Amino acid sequence: MAAQQQATPNPPTFGRYAEIPPEQFTPKQKEAYDYILRERGKCPGPYRIWLQNPELLKAMTPIGVYYQKKLQISRQEHEIVTNCINGKWPTAGYSNEEHEEIAEKAGLPPEKVQALIAGLPTSFEDPRQQVIYEITQTLIAARRVPQGLYRRAVNLLGDAGLTEVTVLIGYFTSVSMNLAVYDVPAGAPDYSPYKYIARDAMTEPVLTPRLPLVDNISHTFDKLPPINLFRAAANARTLYPAFIQYMYLLFKPLELNGRIERLVVLYVGKLSDCNYIWRQNAVVAKSLGISQEEIVTLDRNDTTADCFSDAQKVAFRFTQEALELIEVSDEVYANASRFFSAQALTELLYVIGTYMLLARVARTGRVPLDETPAAAILNGATGTLDAA
Repeated sequence: MAAQQQATPNPPTFGRYAEIPPEQFTPKQKEAYDYILRERGKCPGPYRIWLQNPELLKAMTPIGVYYQKKLQISRQEHEIVTNCINGKWPTAGYSNEEHEEIAEKAGLPPEKVQALIAGLPTSFEDPRQQVIYEITQTLIAARRVPQGLYRRAVNLLGDAGLTEVTVLIGYFTSVSMNLAVYDVPAGAPDYSPYKYIARDAMTEPVLTPRLPLVDNISHTFDKLPPINLFRAAANARTLYPAFIQYMYLLFKPLELNGRIERLVVLYVGKLSDCNYIWRQNAVVAKSLGISQEEIVTLDRNDTTADCFSDAQKVAFRFTQEALELIEVSDEVYANASRFFSAQALTELLYVIGTYMLLARVARTGRVPLDETPAAAILNGATGTLDAA
């Protein structure tokens, strides 16, 4: 039987839990930490505790990724489940606070979210939401699911949807119980003591690239810096020369506001969990006058914060739907049309699509970060990109 890992002498940093400083990681913990950064872009909430058991963290990560990116139920339906469970395990203050905010941002009425967390009776007009609420409340009360409720659930969700809900109940119960046993309070500091190495602070590549990094690409188009992402994209030798010229045009002034364009690029990187896109474009964003507060706020996924203008908030919502739903809803498109012309909206779609492509090249190709991100500054007088 393997020996149990001894508790570390470090002071508590996440509720009662004393997180392991990166310099004290075992090789397996470093491997697990790099793995979750690749998959989720950060080491969130309970994963910070699970890191003490790196094999457990590696086993749980794909489940978390599934419920973040691939689930078939809606985000509102997901949050009904998680907030019912938060009401069941009230000592998990950290997840209570976090998922109350997420649920309201997803569009659930605040009074219903509060009822879920408080364990008070509530109901939903949408029959899918109602049956998910009833199934969740039945299972977390350790009661038998009656035949009639089961039939309604299968008719509304299908077996695949019902299974997704029941596994989510088990997964998030494990999340809540871990946070409860370590007494992690609401407002616990994010990602401490871990440096946010997936973002601005990272200077050393951690990935072994799948795609070769092509040398001597400056002759193709010398206006852009030879960063690793462009070197990986240059493997498509027939397409790369035209693509890099297109990228150069994309860096020229557009009708779309330059600050909004760069915030959208960052947001695509955020939604794609692409460390490379985020880190590189955080530098470019600062060169355009975007503040550290705006970057940090966007990194928290708080796209409705007061530091953003109404036009920026609308652009974020438009971007999220274009990326996740493919077709932007009528409501969001109409709202965006109040702030942006048809030309600017089309440019916005070009920007979203281009950086979705680059994020997928970076992640699938496992493109390592450059030792130093290129500082790119648009020259408004000449419409050219000055890169160092």
